[in-house]
Amino acid sequence: MGVDVSVLVGGEPFGGFHSVETMSVTRGQVLFRAGETARRVFVIEAGCVALYGGWRDSRSVIDITGPGCILAPETLAGGVHGCGAEALGEGVIVSVATDELAPALRRGGPTADFVIAALARHVCRTSRHAVALRCCSCRERLALFLVGLAQAQGSEERVVLPFGRAILASWLGMTIETLCRSLSSLDCHKVPRRNSEIRIGDFDLLRRLTGT
Repeated sequence: MGVDVSVLVGGEPFGGFHSVETMSVTRGQVLFRAGETARRVFVIEAGCVALYGGWRDSRSVIDITGPGCILAPETLAGGVHGCGAEALGEGVIVSVATDELAPALRRGGPTADFVIAALARHVCRTSRHAVALRCCSCRERLALFLVGLAQAQGSEERVVLPFGRAILASWLGMTIETLCRSLSSLDCHKVPRRNSEIRIGDFDLLRRLTGT
């Protein structure tokens, strides 16, 4: 997250690709759906994207990604999307055709270096999240998220959620009711008339729960 990927168009690693495309996205815009053939590889240049899984009409957030991340990296060589992707707000997405990317990866060079680094970040992030879901309580998972968000935004008193609480609850593996109770138990409360802003009453408590 937070990686400068402005070089994606205009130099390396995708600057010389004939199939490279850059598009602006808005909140709720679907990039691909589960079961669709993966013909392009998507990289986030700006904004956040949620990956969804689930059966029939139910949806669960299985990942939330930001700048520098490859969406559904398991489809780098093609195949079928195992999940859906939806923009969580305004952003910029760079994509390239899988049939043009695969030979470039075999040749090595800047493109392969970028993809390897992105895959390493993906594995690290998803591994940490899997451990949190399995080993941490709801309060601890929420504390981990809030501490990371506070550090990213430079405030220990208030944070602005980058997406809705329903999405956050699904990603953290809890119901919206449990999320609200956990927020209250951590002395974190929604700021009146600002649905996305959370006031942190006791940042030290959050840090103690995360072991930092």
